[in-house]
Formats: sequence, C-alpha cells, structure tokens
Amino acid sequence: MSDVDWYADAGARWTIVPDETIRRLEVKVRILQERVQALERVFEERTMIDRAKELLARRLGLSEVEAMRRLDAESRMRNMTTAEFARMIVVSE
Repeated sequence: MSDVDWYADAGARWTIVPDETIRRLEVKVRILQERVQALERVFEERTMIDRAKELLARRLGLSEVEAMRRLDAESRMRNMTTAEFARMIVVSE
C-alpha cells in the first residue's frame, strides 16, 4: 500500500495509519522534544544560579536575596547572562 503504514498497537492488533497522520505526529513529537530540551536547559541554568547564589552567600556572608542581587549586578557589569556568570563562580569553586 502506498499511502499507509502498518503499526502494531499495544493489543498486538494491526491498524492502518495514513502517512499524513504519521507526519503530523512526527512533527508534534519533534516539537515536544525541543520543548523538553529547552526546559532541561532552563532547569540546568536555574540549578547553576542557585549553587552560585549559595556559594556567594556563604563566602561573603550575605543573605540569599543579597547574593542574588550581587550575582545579577555582576553579570550585568560583565555583559553576561546570570547563568553564564553563575557557571563561572561554580566552576571556580
């Protein structure tokens, strides 16, 4: 058959699925994969920022709020994102 693919579902029955449906599902899967990757990056950045904030607070005797302000201010002065500057702090530890 030219415009259909055969796929087995969980019940081991065979179902005919049109190619167009498969293509739409593949596009949706790619979009979801990209979203997952973006969320993983955001989570990694947030984790790095939190670790840097804790290090600054401990090193300089600051509260977490003060450490975050310092982190933000220093990253702006260096023309870096907060996550980039946080990574520098954590790596230097």
